[in-house]
Amino acid sequence: MAEYKCKYNVRTGGGRPPELRLLLAILEDAIHCYRKNLFATNRQRRRLFQEAEVWLMSDEGVELPFSFEHVCVVVGLNPSYVRGVIRKWRDRQLASTSKLQSSSPSPHTGTEAPAARSKSPVFLQAPAGEGQVSCRDRKELVCTS
Repeated sequence: MAEYKCKYNVRTGGGRPPELRLLLAILEDAIHCYRKNLFATNRQRRRLFQEAEVWLMSDEGVELPFSFEHVCVVVGLNPSYVRGVIRKWRDRQLASTSKLQSSSPSPHTGTEAPAARSKSPVFLQAPAGEGQVSCRDRKELVCTS
């Protein structure tokens, strides 16, 4: 699975060509929109979530240059694995929100549930020896090997 190995230092730039920086920005923005708007209640933020979800979960293949699968392969990530981590994160957020709602009424009156405000990163743990990716609320997308 060498095709999924990180080829560049994503945090510092590490000689990345502009095209790769663009693809990383697209991926980072989609993950950010998905995470930030999971519990959105207003129409515009809900639409951002839905658009990000459609793109992240789409099965368009690697033929289209800006498809999720193509972007992942080019930046050195396994698309199926990234999707799995995103789904696990979503399921944990939904479970923790339902536990909060069922245990007691929440005084929270914002547009998103408290669990969605978490600043803890989502870690995309690659198979052994293939590096680790951390997505932190749009601030960074980190590959280490």
